[in-house]
Amino acid sequence: KKGYYTRITKTSDYSVATTDDYIGCDSSGTMAGLTLTLPAANAVLSGKRVIVKDEGGSATSKNISIAPNGTDKIDGVNASESLVVNYESITLVCNGVDGWFII
Repeated sequence: KKGYYTRITKTSDYSVATTDDYIGCDSSGTMAGLTLTLPAANAVLSGKRVIVKDEGGSATSKNISIAPNGTDKIDGVNASESLVVNYESITLVCNGVDGWFII
């Protein structure tokens, strides 16, 4: 439905699907943080949003990393972004070609 997001939860590394909208992460039970790898930017439509949220409240000690796929970029850089504050979130929007932008 319009206005609704598909919500999933993850407690370990995960390759984000092109259909995922909201990913609630809980790294509180892991020895280390976790990494989410975004789908290839050219595999999703321009304007696709992905929201990642630290639902477990452990990002300060167990970082949640969001990695670009291959040579894709996040805000113009081929490097991961990390959630490092408890209960932090990040919203990314895809350009449909080669990158994601933090909004």
